[in-house]
Amino acid sequence: MPLPLMRFPGWGDETGDSVNPKASETLNQVALPVVPYDTCKRMDYSWFQVKTSMICCRYTQPDELQSVCQGDSGGPLVCQDTPGGPWEVHASGCGGLKDLTGDDGTISSLDYPSTYSNNPRCQWNIEVPAGKLVNLHFSGFSLEKSQLCMNDKVSLTDSVGSLGTYCSHVAPGDLVSDGNKSHISFSCNEKVVDTGFTLTWRAVDPTQAH
Repeated sequence: MPLPLMRFPGWGDETGDSVNPKASETLNQVALPVVPYDTCKRMDYSWFQVKTSMICCRYTQPDELQSVCQGDSGGPLVCQDTPGGPWEVHASGCGGLKDLTGDDGTISSLDYPSTYSNNPRCQWNIEVPAGKLVNLHFSGFSLEKSQLCMNDKVSLTDSVGSLGTYCSHVAPGDLVSDGNKSHISFSCNEKVVDTGFTLTWRAVDPTQAH
């Protein structure tokens, strides 16, 4: 049975110059077959970076490797499970923006407490009932430390502005939003990975926040 075919779009560099990459002026795409996990985890492929939760899309011989995302994180996978069948969009990385509502919940980086993947771009919107504030508590936090958090980072905002950008192995203290909404984003580069983070969020009364 033939492997499903994926099309992977991206705006990445077309010059091959890793020192001075230049983003493409047009959106490119490359057709890639799904590779079985046992093949993808070989040393001449992704080896220790690949996890059972991932979809591995590439050619079966190393000299056939192709990419459209040199310098960007790529776009969603567009998949055709069977020849002549319909094409379906499957988001890559964290699956796109997630909207969370209610009184409480938990957010974690992909595969936490195992290591996260390279180049994730994850976003969450949190909204608690009107009149409440969002309390954020990190129970686990370990990201690559870099100057000004230029590499891996977690950034948080509310309706007024920034609640901070964080990296390193020290968890931020509890944070409380101004208003009933908060936004969280997590991103990292293509180099060092770590275990990531997990946090709980809950609605609190303004009198509980101070």
